[in-house]
Amino acid sequence: MTILETTAKRLSYICQYILGRAYFLNGDLKKSAEICDRLYRILCSEFSREPMESTLKKITTLLCYDIHFGLSRIENLKETRNINKVEEELKKANQFVKDTYDYNLCMAACVFLKNRDIKKAKECLNICKQKDKNSSGEWKYSIAFLSAYEGESEGKVLYKYMQALKKEYHDVVELIYFIEDICQNEEKIMLKFALFILYLEIKDYEVAKKY
Repeated sequence: MTILETTAKRLSYICQYILGRAYFLNGDLKKSAEICDRLYRILCSEFSREPMESTLKKITTLLCYDIHFGLSRIENLKETRNINKVEEELKKANQFVKDTYDYNLCMAACVFLKNRDIKKAKECLNICKQKDKNSSGEWKYSIAFLSAYEGESEGKVLYKYMQALKKEYHDVVELIYFIEDICQNEEKIMLKFALFILYLEIKDYEVAKKY
C-alpha cells in the first residue's frame, strides 16, 4: 500500500506538471502559474528528497521562471501597462532562477520607468555585461539610452550607440517607440539625438532629419 501510495503521488505530480506546461504552451499563463506554483511548493516539501521528485522539481522550477517572466512581458506590452505588476512578476521569476541575464535586462528598464532609478538600472546592466557570454549586446542599447537620458555629450552618446548597433537588435522600432514615449513627457534634447541615430539606422531619413 505504501508503494502504491507513493506511485500515485508521483503520477499526480507528473500529471500536474504536464497540465501546467500544456496551459503554458496554450498561452494561458495565469492558469499555468496557479498549477505550477502549487506543484513547486509541494515538491519543496518532504517528498522532494526522492530522486524522481528532485528531477521534477528542477524542471518545474524552470517552468515557473518562464511563466512569471512571460507574465511580466505580457503586462509590459500592454498600452496601459502596470509597471508595478511588471516588477512583481519579474521578482517572482527571480525567486525560481536567480539573477538571469533577461531578468536584469528587464529589471533595468523596470526600475527606470518606475522611479527613474538610473543607479539601480546601471547596476542591473553591469550584471548583464558580466553574464553576456554569447555577446548578444542588447544591454548596450540600454547603456546608450541612459547616456542620452543623462545628457552626456553628443560624442559619448554617438559612440555608445555605434557600439550597440554593431550587434543586431531584434526590434529597433520598439526602442524608438520607447524613447518617443519618454520624450512626450520630458524635454531631453539628447534623447532626440538618440532618435536621430536610430531613425538613420532604419533608413527613415525624413524623420531622422526632423529630429
